[in-house]
Amino acid sequence: MSKIARAARVASRQRTETISGTKVLETAETGELYLVGAAASVTLPAVQDGAYFKFVLSADITSATALVVIAAGSAAMAGNIVATQGANLRETVQAPVSGGNTTITIGSSANKVLTGSFIECVCDGTNWFVNGSVSGDNTDITACAFS
Repeated sequence: MSKIARAARVASRQRTETISGTKVLETAETGELYLVGAAASVTLPAVQDGAYFKFVLSADITSATALVVIAAGSAAMAGNIVATQGANLRETVQAPVSGGNTTITIGSSANKVLTGSFIECVCDGTNWFVNGSVSGDNTDITACAFS
């Protein structure tokens, strides 16, 4: 019988870790899902082709730095983060590889960044590419910035 029509199935669960505070990731941790329960600062490992990390807020966080992700070494960080308030698009933050950015900061000291907001970081061996969706509960979350 043909297996073509069968749905793909992941044979194992994704490893998760809850973080808050400071975390320096190792290359061996690629593929992990990080649940961010309080303000956190994360340093990505050295660039490696295919490295992947996902960060999901598991609690509402009110902090100017709810989540800070820093590229290790001189790797550039580029990507697209969509920020919404309720059903309303508030901003789309974009950064090209040529921008020389090494950090993405998500947070606002005045407004909550809501549970379920997430970013993903993928490496091509030279640069980190970031995408995600960040939600807030106020009319002006201004919660995302590449630097």
